[in-house]
Amino acid sequence: MGTPIYASMAGVVKRSNKVKPLKSMRKSKKQNSGFGGLVVINYDNVGLNGAYAHLSDVYVKVGEEVKAGQLIGLAG
Repeated sequence: MGTPIYASMAGVVKRSNKVKPLKSMRKSKKQNSGFGGLVVINYDNVGLNGAYAHLSDVYVKVGEEVKAGQLIGLAG
């Protein structure tokens, strides 16, 4: 359950991190960025990247082409 998050423009997913359970993060030496789930999209036509953070669920993968308005995850 969460607020739907949509891509603001068409582009290609450059980063897609799902939230890891806290217990597994303690065993791992990797640090949490503090952003929760994170998606970064490179917007083809304008040379910009968009970052969508604090996601509780992520629906896109690295390399995937997304359309403007496509559901990419849930926040909260």
